[in-house]
Amino acid sequence: MKHNATHPLKSLRRGLHALLALALLPALTASAETAQKKTVPKTPPKAAKTVPAPSPFPNPFAPKPPATKPGTAKAATPKAKPVPAKTAAAKKPAPKTVLPAKSGSVPVGSPWAKPKTYPMSEVTVNQRLLSQWKGPNSRVVVDLGKQKAYLLINGKVAISTPVSSARAGMITPTGTFRMSERVRTGKISNLYHVGMPFWMRLGTTPYGTHAGHLPGYPASHGCIRLPYQVAEMIFDHTQLGTEVTVQHSWKGV
Repeated sequence: MKHNATHPLKSLRRGLHALLALALLPALTASAETAQKKTVPKTPPKAAKTVPAPSPFPNPFAPKPPATKPGTAKAATPKAKPVPAKTAAAKKPAPKTVLPAKSGSVPVGSPWAKPKTYPMSEVTVNQRLLSQWKGPNSRVVVDLGKQKAYLLINGKVAISTPVSSARAGMITPTGTFRMSERVRTGKISNLYHVGMPFWMRLGTTPYGTHAGHLPGYPASHGCIRLPYQVAEMIFDHTQLGTEVTVQHSWKGV
């Protein structure tokens, strides 16, 4: 029988292998745990909520829902109104050109050339006297100081009205005149190219009485302006040759 000289070395080698395995065991265990943590999700999925089935025995102390009146309904949310698109037809027409009334007369096409309401509290009309007009029994008196005009029939005042005579720097002629020209409509000023309804010329002068704008003070170029309605009444109760007296102060009234 041969003696085995390597027997002690084999035992030593086995011991070293055992010690090495014991040293590597904690590291292998830690790596295995790390790998297991990576594969497992951090938070488990939430469980679906279960709705309990209605109890066959209702709770008599549970709060009751508010009662609703029959026929009531929730108000519908108001819808925004559509904004209409602007069209060319919605544009306003351009205003008409009106000649300026430099002399204070009525411009052609101006609203002042049409009948306008006037404070009739400043105008007095005696219809009984107007009915007595027969042509030559009427005359007109103008008081420049009071800015008044009067139609007299049979020597009595049938119409009393405010007027507007020449403004500062202009002149309204004074004296006694006869109506030498009468034009109901269509009379145009040669100087300012404006209309002068119910035109009644004073003798041979370029001035006369006619309907025009009354601002409450002397404002004309020299003519005597009358309210539209009053100018029409005086025109209808006078004639060619009717006497017109223009004074700074008249004592008759």
